[in-house]
Amino acid sequence: MKPQRAILAAARLCVPVILMIEAAQASGFGSFFARVAASGTVQRSLGVASSVLTTTGVYQITFNRPINTCGWVASLNGPIGGYATAMVGATAQTLTVMTFSAAGAKANRPFSVVVNCGP
Repeated sequence: MKPQRAILAAARLCVPVILMIEAAQASGFGSFFARVAASGTVQRSLGVASSVLTTTGVYQITFNRPINTCGWVASLNGPIGGYATAMVGATAQTLTVMTFSAAGAKANRPFSVVVNCGP
């Protein structure tokens, strides 16, 4: 198969998948994520509007839709000591993530958060 035909064939397969994902998200299902640097900068994401480091070890992640009835998990990135916690933020679209050192003190740490929503 010529490269152009292979690309066209792959594109035809992707369009139905994208449409299915959009339909699932519109009906209440959705999976979203953010990979955030210690500075609060979003490195990679899906469904995230913004991320802000508000104070030492406290981040506000704003999603493109309400996530207050969803489930989520936050964890530190890389082989560093400490842990991360997450809870609903000030609005239905925000998640507050707190990161801690191995000693239990709030500390700026890189982390990832995954949010899964159902209807």
